[in-house]
Amino acid sequence: MNRTLHILLLIATVYLFAHRVQAQSDVVLPWACAGSQETYWVKGFNGSSDFEWNVYFNDGSGTPQRVTEQVLTYNSLNGDTVLISWPNDPDKGGLYTFEVVETTAYGCIGTVYTENIVVNSPAITLSFDDVPGSFFVCENQTAVLDPGADFINYLWQDGTTDEQYLTTEAGTYQVRLIDSEFSCAFHNIEAGFHPLPDIDLGRDTTLFGSQTLLLDADGSGIMSWQWYTYNYNINEWGSQPIANTPTYLVEGTSGNQWISVWVQDNNGCVNSDSIRIAGTDYSNFRIPKAFVPGSPIAENRVWNFPAPPEDGGQPLYTFLTDVDVRVFNRWGKQVWESKGAYQPWDGRDNNGRPLPMDSYHYIIRIRVDGKVFLYKGSVTIIR
Repeated sequence: MNRTLHILLLIATVYLFAHRVQAQSDVVLPWACAGSQETYWVKGFNGSSDFEWNVYFNDGSGTPQRVTEQVLTYNSLNGDTVLISWPNDPDKGGLYTFEVVETTAYGCIGTVYTENIVVNSPAITLSFDDVPGSFFVCENQTAVLDPGADFINYLWQDGTTDEQYLTTEAGTYQVRLIDSEFSCAFHNIEAGFHPLPDIDLGRDTTLFGSQTLLLDADGSGIMSWQWYTYNYNINEWGSQPIANTPTYLVEGTSGNQWISVWVQDNNGCVNSDSIRIAGTDYSNFRIPKAFVPGSPIAENRVWNFPAPPEDGGQPLYTFLTDVDVRVFNRWGKQVWESKGAYQPWDGRDNNGRPLPMDSYHYIIRIRVDGKVFLYKGSVTIIR
């Protein structure tokens, strides 16, 4: 915590040196804060002089105490710059005196120059009643530490002097504050980070037939939920939430879905997660156009619909529980019918007689969760 103070331009001529002292007689005394480190410097004759410093503490006893070794922590090679560490002690605040003696490169020794400086104790008058002691934000955000605008000077532990200090790391930060009365003190401010609410919708998955999946976004401290779906038709997320509840039920009958949830906890922290669900689109089944009852391959001997997934996944017809199928020959006569639980067709009529190779017409009604899906088309028996 360094502050540069230009004390004096010293000249190795007694007359000018004395004139400088006289000019300082009506100037407000410089000041510093107890516990701070301050840099002081002088410049002598042609910039080549050497200087000797002494620092005294005026404790009111009438005899100043020499404290040079206790407070002078750095002295440049020729002594034109010193670093003073003022004691961080309420009893050590008060009036200090600098004594500086210049010796020029020619060996001339100047008159001892003195300068008084006020060191304000941290315990004088400065109150922290209205200064926040901590700032907590959510993880991955930036904490803005702000003691308020009631001070004329701010000095943070890294030397920055802005009113606000920005950090992304938790910890305790120190700021020196100076008010309009030039009282000064050090204040500690804690930067803390709340963890984001824990939310996990699980791995991407697949729903078959009328299967459902309950997505659960509830958790400790979570106060609000917003569910959204992705619109594949326009390749955008919906702008309005589809639900504001802790859980959301996904139906496989809705086809492929991409669902996200945003949650907010009691600390105001927000987190999100999403899940992709491959579902059954009952309005877009692939119905096989032919089958071979005498095929050596078992799965080709019957007419199964819908066709198995192209990726080799589990056939969806195993999940159909309410299906009406009517098959007609080319003259419009119904030759086969099935109702209720799904049944494959083996190319026989309802009396069990094999039907000849030909093209047949079908009407299929699939009922799922109160919805009806209708398919019409033709299928060929190959013998």
